[in-house]
Amino acid sequence: MERDISYFFKNFGDKIYYIGIFTVLTIFTGGLVQIVVCILFLQALRHIKSINQKLDNPNLKKFRFRLFGTVIIDLAGFIIFLILTGIITFHFINILPTLYLPSTDPLTLLGNIFGFLISVLIFALGLGLMRIILHLSSWNALNKFFKRNGVQFPPNIINKAIEGTDRLKKGYFLTLVGATLVFVWMILLVVFVPALILMIQGSSLIFSDFILGLVFYLIMVITAFFLTIIGFILTILGYFDLSQLKNL
Repeated sequence: MERDISYFFKNFGDKIYYIGIFTVLTIFTGGLVQIVVCILFLQALRHIKSINQKLDNPNLKKFRFRLFGTVIIDLAGFIIFLILTGIITFHFINILPTLYLPSTDPLTLLGNIFGFLISVLIFALGLGLMRIILHLSSWNALNKFFKRNGVQFPPNIINKAIEGTDRLKKGYFLTLVGATLVFVWMILLVVFVPALILMIQGSSLIFSDFILGLVFYLIMVITAFFLTIIGFILTILGYFDLSQLKNL
């Protein structure tokens, strides 16, 4: 491998190492650290661009453009989240005084608020699914590159790089399945919650059916939760395995 290409891969590995660290920190800080992760990804992709100017490899090109797409979605999602938070807060402040008026139906008002929040969550999950699919596709492309060009790297490092991208693929696949379950769950809520409110108002709610539906929803949520947790752990391990490129 040419010396300058090795240098760029080493820098790429450095950025992936810090991405792994900051991804762990998102457990405690939420989306704020995600901005730092986006910046690190942009820096990492700059190194991939420099590498591919010399190699002109289609898998590296796919990796760079698809991962760049995930960064754009992350940044757009953060901006949209701030805007929607402002809208929801303003709306809640406006309707708060009407809660105590005799003409106000609490169930109808609650249903409207709930429907709006669920719609926002469905939109956010839709963006999230696009992001996860792009991540899965990008790491798959990088995995193919390493498998087809492994002879250019030291054996111990290429093995870790392949193992890391494999774990990233599996991690994002499990996250995709979990997020899809949550997406379906949200759509079902939008369909059935208004019907549930109408049944409560009309005193036609069948308790046994309600319990069965609740159990079904809980199973979906618990399954999605565990799949997402396992996917997240695999993703972290994948980042740290891939970061061994910094030892080139």
